[in-house]
Order: sequence, then structure tokens, then C-alpha cells
Amino acid sequence: MSDTLGTIVMEAIKMRDSLKAGGLAGDGLDRALESVLRESWPKPKDRTEPWHDHCQICRDYGLEMLWCPGDETCGRRKVHASHEYGRPCLCAAGKRHHEKSMPTPDDAMTIAARPKKMSRWGR
Repeated sequence: MSDTLGTIVMEAIKMRDSLKAGGLAGDGLDRALESVLRESWPKPKDRTEPWHDHCQICRDYGLEMLWCPGDETCGRRKVHASHEYGRPCLCAAGKRHHEKSMPTPDDAMTIAARPKKMSRWGR
């Protein structure tokens, strides 16, 4: 079988269909399909290598999780209960949690100067 996952799955399904046409049914079909997929599925080259995160601060989630005891640690000014909160991490995974930057004045002028589509009544 080829190394691509799609080819492996399609060959396994063809094998299952041929077994079904041959009279095998129920749990036997399921076990046969599972065994073929387990044998053919690509396996990692080295299973002894431990998993490691790229960022130790956020463990690749993008948020650094912190604890607020109920004071202004989290940024809230009102009195509140203790809770856990997240702050965007500085790693690559945290970029999606950062607020989008405000447009520069040149961009704001360009946006404001764009012609606006006329309303139905203004045509």
C-alpha cells in the first residue's frame, strides 16, 4: 500500500467491501477493517522521544494562565472573587490572542476617504 493516508483508507474500505461480498458481516468486518488500518497506518519513527512543548510558558495554547486572588491583578477594578485568567503569550501561538492594532492615521484617512455606497433612496 502507498504511504498516503487517503490511499490507505480507500484500500482498507475496498478490502472490507470484498469481505462483505464474501459473506463476512457484523463484528468480523469491523475487526478486519481495524486490523488492516492498524497494520498499514504510518507509525512514528522513534516512539521513545518524549513530547515537548515549544513554549514552556503557555504549553503551546497561546495563553499564559494566571491566578487572580480577587484584587486588581487581572485588570478588573470592581471587587470580584478569585479566578483564573489568561493573558496572551509572546510566542507564535499567542499571536492569535493579541488585539489587532489600530489603523495608522494614514490608514484612517484612506478608510474615511473611500466613497460609500449610496443607499437605496439616495440613487
